[in-house]
Amino acid sequence: MAQAELSMHEGDRDADRIEIVTLDASDIGQFRHFCGRSPKYAQAYENKSSWLQARFAEGMRYKLLRANGHTVAFLEYLPGECAWRGVAAEGYLFIHCFWVLGKNKGRGYGTRLLNDCLKGAQEHGFAGVAVLTSFEHWLPNKRIFVKHGFEQVDAAPPAFELFVKRWDPIAPLPKLTRGWQDAATLLNGLTMFASDQCPYIFFTGRTVRAVADQLNVPVAIVRVETPRQAQQSPCPYGVMGIFYDGQMVSYRPTGAEELIKSIQRLESHHGE
Repeated sequence: MAQAELSMHEGDRDADRIEIVTLDASDIGQFRHFCGRSPKYAQAYENKSSWLQARFAEGMRYKLLRANGHTVAFLEYLPGECAWRGVAAEGYLFIHCFWVLGKNKGRGYGTRLLNDCLKGAQEHGFAGVAVLTSFEHWLPNKRIFVKHGFEQVDAAPPAFELFVKRWDPIAPLPKLTRGWQDAATLLNGLTMFASDQCPYIFFTGRTVRAVADQLNVPVAIVRVETPRQAQQSPCPYGVMGIFYDGQMVSYRPTGAEELIKSIQRLESHHGE
């Protein structure tokens, strides 16, 4: 069952009642996870729930921070060997997703969740904690990690950065697997790599197929079903990536108009 940790600031009668809930396979239905909660994403939410159920057996931890009874932040992490990102991070705890709902930022919720993660990683004998960030994506923002002593150890185009906090000084540092070097071998037309790790990926496959029809080009949707496949993906994000003629045009859920513009920019650049 879910485990919760409760606290309030002493002497402050108006302080938030903070609760960190750790979900497990038995109570996904009791505490809704953070993403895709609207009716529009009902099927994608269920897909994510099933994905989480399988990951718990691999050491996944999914933590919700609740303030005064409302979920305001979450953190998803698991052992680096099972990371669904284009990384080699054996021996480390790896953070997938880390989010504080906009209006709740600046209240220390992110710091509380991150400290909980760091403490757990030390207690369970990990060499450190690693995370992939990007300033062009809803991957975690690097600011909070830099603030808490993480160092950048690798990077990948167009905007990926790998950060690590290591307390075992002789442990090998994590690195990106550089699967993007194989992207040029993809078939012509549109290729999308997709998994159920993020509910918002769900509708993008339909968009990619529609754009392929509009442009009259071949299309392939490649399902990412295992950590190994994610780690070897041509996109460092691992669980999603859209490629046109072997060049990455997007690594986040997107609409048809935006995708077509990205393809046009790519073709224009090649024509220069």
